[in-house]
Amino acid sequence: MKLIIHRGAHKVGGSCVEISCGGSTILVDIGLPLDFDSDESIESCLPQSLFHTLRQGGKLIDGVLLSHPHLDHYGLAGQLPAAIPVYCGKASWDLMNATAHFSPNKVPLPNVEHFEAWQEFQIGKFTITPYLMDHSAFDSYGFLISADGKNISWGRAAVTGQYDSDWFQKRAQFWGYNDVFGGKKKVIGITCGQSQETLHRWAGLAFHA
Repeated sequence: MKLIIHRGAHKVGGSCVEISCGGSTILVDIGLPLDFDSDESIESCLPQSLFHTLRQGGKLIDGVLLSHPHLDHYGLAGQLPAAIPVYCGKASWDLMNATAHFSPNKVPLPNVEHFEAWQEFQIGKFTITPYLMDHSAFDSYGFLISADGKNISWGRAAVTGQYDSDWFQKRAQFWGYNDVFGGKKKVIGITCGQSQETLHRWAGLAFHA
C-alpha cells in the first residue's frame, strides 16, 4: 500500500489521506481546515496538488470514506467530482444535512452511500470494515482498510486526562476492537489529533494479537 497525507500531518483539522494499492485509490476524509474563515473562498483551501491532478484527469479515486460529521473531516467532500462515490454513516449524513441549514460556511454536500458499523464492504481492491469510535461527534467511525494482505487502521478517538492501560483495554473490549482486529498479523495505525503520551498508551495495546 502507498499512503499520501495531503493534509493533517502537521496540524489538527482539514484531514485528507490517500491510500492506494494495486490500481485502486481511496481517500479517507477530506476536511475543511479549522482556521477557515467564511469570508474566504472554498477554492483557496483545497489540497491543491490533489485537486489539480483530479481536474487534469491524472488520478482516479475509487471512493472516499468520511469518518464523522465534523467539518474538518468532511467539509471539502462537495468539491470532489460528482462521479467519485462518497461513503459515510447514515446518522452522520443526517447530521451533516442538519448542520448545513445554520452553518455560516455554506459548504456544498456530496451525494453519499451509507455503510453500517462492523459490516465489511469493497472499494476496488480494498476491503473496508467501519467500526464505531469514541469521539465528540455522534456516529464517528474508524476504518480497518485491508488489501493484498496488508492492514491499515484509521481512527480518531477523543481521549483526555490520565488513563492507565487497563482503561484502554476495557474501552477496546466495549467497542469490539478485538473482534475487528483479531487474527490480523500486522495492523498499521493512523490517527490524528493525539498527544505523544496518548499514542504511547495506544501503542501498548495488541489489538491484532
